Amino acid sequence: MKRFTLLSLLVLLCVAVGRAQTLTQLSPDEITAGKRIVLRGAAVNNINYFNGAEVNDGVAEGTKVYVVEEANTAGKIVLKNEVTGAYVAKPTAAAATKNQVATTTDKAGAAEFSTAAANYAYSDLSSAYTYEADKLLRFVTTATDNADTYLNTNSEGQRAQYFNGTGNWSVWVVYELPAGENLPFYADVDAPVVSEDGNIHYYFIRSYRSGKYLTYAGDEANLTQGTERGDGAMWYFTADGTAEGGLKVKIHNAATENLLAGHSSFTAEGATWYIKDNPYNDGGLCISLNEALDGNCLDANNNNSGVGYWQPSAGDNQGTTWQFVGEVSAEEYTRGLVAERLATLRPAFERAVGKGYINAPSDADLQAMLGQMDDLEANPTFEGLAALNAAVAALQPAAENSPVDGALYRIQNYQRKTSTGNNPCNGEGGYIEAIDQQKPAHSVCKARALAAVDQDEASADALWQLQAVGDGTYRLYNPNSGFYMTQTDDSQEIKTLTTNANEAATFSFGTYEGVPGQSSIMCAERESVENRYLHCSGNLNDGSNTSARIMFYTAGANGPSAWYIRPAETINVELTQVGDEAWASAVLPVDVELTEGVKAYTGELNEADGVLRLTELTGTVPAGKPVVLAGTAGDKALRVSAAQAPVSVDESGALKGTLRYVGVTDDTRDSYLILGIYDEAVGFYLPAEATTAIPGNKAYLDNAAGSAVRGYALSLGGATTGIESVTAGSDASEAPVYDLSGRRVVNPTNGVYIRGGKKVYIK
Repeated sequence: MKRFTLLSLLVLLCVAVGRAQTLTQLSPDEITAGKRIVLRGAAVNNINYFNGAEVNDGVAEGTKVYVVEEANTAGKIVLKNEVTGAYVAKPTAAAATKNQVATTTDKAGAAEFSTAAANYAYSDLSSAYTYEADKLLRFVTTATDNADTYLNTNSEGQRAQYFNGTGNWSVWVVYELPAGENLPFYADVDAPVVSEDGNIHYYFIRSYRSGKYLTYAGDEANLTQGTERGDGAMWYFTADGTAEGGLKVKIHNAATENLLAGHSSFTAEGATWYIKDNPYNDGGLCISLNEALDGNCLDANNNNSGVGYWQPSAGDNQGTTWQFVGEVSAEEYTRGLVAERLATLRPAFERAVGKGYINAPSDADLQAMLGQMDDLEANPTFEGLAALNAAVAALQPAAENSPVDGALYRIQNYQRKTSTGNNPCNGEGGYIEAIDQQKPAHSVCKARALAAVDQDEASADALWQLQAVGDGTYRLYNPNSGFYMTQTDDSQEIKTLTTNANEAATFSFGTYEGVPGQSSIMCAERESVENRYLHCSGNLNDGSNTSARIMFYTAGANGPSAWYIRPAETINVELTQVGDEAWASAVLPVDVELTEGVKAYTGELNEADGVLRLTELTGTVPAGKPVVLAGTAGDKALRVSAAQAPVSVDESGALKGTLRYVGVTDDTRDSYLILGIYDEAVGFYLPAEATTAIPGNKAYLDNAAGSAVRGYALSLGGATTGIESVTAGSDASEAPVYDLSGRRVVNPTNGVYIRGGKKVYIK
């Protein structure tokens, strides 16, 4: 029904399935290398167990066991999770700045702790469990400002944090788990097992909507939802007949002998309950007083702490959906943990092969890692998973594809693009482009300066040159627009760009562990503020159009702050077939090398003959050089190299051109002649009346104001590629009339048209 997922969800010591663990509280000087330990908060308002980079919670199980290792610094220790092999990571902020604990598989990035007696004399420590007060301690490490900072339990529902305060949240009880003993493992299960013959199977029941746990609150009180996972949140089920497609049971709670009789009562007899798939949500089960799952299904009331009744429906299914969490074997837990990890890792590694992303390892290393994943999948073990995680971490500093100064790149967002806005398109996001107000592909993001536009290998606006500044930072220059990326105003969105390199922002590129090729892009000028990483926002900020706008926010892998920085080796140009040859015009902001099947031509006007005589240009086409391309039809990938910035269009020849779209009106349309095709005739002709812009990266002929010229055919080696002459005609002719784009014109006005395969000028 639903996939196996893992939790950091445990039962209190000495409560789980009725068995106790032999745990001994350790003093600070007893926490030495090789010890297996579990950390529990001593604060009266937070007695949760330490859970690394996951949320701390009130129970202890196998995923919360840490192995003590000697640190690289003499006299200090590091903490390594026994299951994942990940270390508790160093603080990432100053001591006075609260920052949440993270993990790393690289020991060099681990927090190096000393343990010190707490000597805490205040009364705000817990009396909910027994501990030896003289063994209470603090874990002390060094913050980024070299000041002492302490491991803190943090508030309910949060993961641990670092802070320089020495209040009760920094006080810990540490237990040793002896060799050979293990804490239980818990995970989501598809359905609970019915208990019988005294063999009790306890479960936690979690709301799909709120993430809280169904909890007994006393015989006279309603059921509640809570975050605590003590006796009141532990349930088991006994059979009460049969049910179609589910269970028919009595529901028991570990904290009372009475049985669940309704959402607000417990009685000696209890009620008969049906546990069945929610037909409108495959994320869990319904718990109902009726087999038909009508309006008597237990419901988590809109995320608050209450529980009521509701009928599931397609539009309202979350509150009536419950998930069951039970103890599983170490082997089953291992298989699930490995499967979950590989489901995250494998796509990222497969996606990076052959791409040459900045911050990605070599293809050989990527393939080796994929092989290691296959081996682990065939033989899932904790040790194998820890080895895989360590190998993944070791790849990070070995990434080979560092930026090349002056080289061209496309910068792709991981999650968002203009066509999908805020809906994730994981791994297939758009390229950052400098917005062109006239460009059709930018029509949904005109209010932006930058956006992640749907990937187009023919878009020169997606090319970025990385210009080294020093200290590992780079300016991001867009040669097609001539703009540099800048800092932002107070809104965090990059709303303006600059042509002045001295006003440009500078950026550095970081890695995300376990996701090769994904980079963080940090603005050096914003290093001291929270929102300093390049980010693609899917939300609207002005209501006028869809977004995918570029702004600054916080870092994060597999999301809108993750980027693929891909070397831009080629750019596509499409050639359209006309008779025996295919044609296109182009002017690009980068040097391009001609490929097989493509020739480039410059042109010289012969006004007497009404033709543009073409001369072949061999080798490399320089940036800004307007040309006519001829060859075989289809997309042609032309190899690119960066030109000296800034790039301007070469106006020295007859062919002109534009890197960006140029808007035209009825008053200016006759000023341009653009490459056109009709009935296997190709040349530069007046734009059609519907034309509102001259496309970017296209060549054209300048048709000076007042000129009587209405078009030029192409002439190659003395032979024309289309109709050369323009003859005077009469609108009284009976032959069909077409404009230069090949569209039928019923009532032609003054201008050049095609009639009978010839160009005519109709007065």
